[in-house]
Amino acid sequence: NRGIVQSVMGNLQKSVDDFTKAIELKPGYGEAFYNRAIAYFNLKNYKNAYQDIIVAKNSGMSIEPSLLNGIKKNLE
Repeated sequence: NRGIVQSVMGNLQKSVDDFTKAIELKPGYGEAFYNRAIAYFNLKNYKNAYQDIIVAKNSGMSIEPSLLNGIKKNLE
């Protein structure tokens, strides 16, 4: 997945753009929401990270409670 490669290379905004495109093509793609949440988190965009992680969770993905709590903590 190109978004993951971009993220590993440190191109976080390009990673977000790629995951957004994947979501546009397949709106129920929980893994893309999850990966975009991680990219947003690394960009310190905690609001969008939280929104995406909730969508990923609601799509049936298993989300580590520590990840969810870490994102929530940064919203405060």
